[in-house]
Amino acid sequence: MFHASLYRVAREVSITRMYSSQKKIKIIRDKLSRIGIGEKCMDDAAILASYSINSCGNLCPVPRAR
Repeated sequence: MFHASLYRVAREVSITRMYSSQKKIKIIRDKLSRIGIGEKCMDDAAILASYSINSCGNLCPVPRAR
């Protein structure tokens, strides 16, 4: 069971790295709409600057420099 989950995580990491920008934007917009955050007024560059998809495929904020 551990090996199967480890394989799944490794596979998702490699898949996440291969996403094009357009695919990432589509996934991020979909995940935001599922949790009730409407980001339709933001352009694609602002979406990529604010949000990302982590290695497990979850939505996460992009860290901001202070």
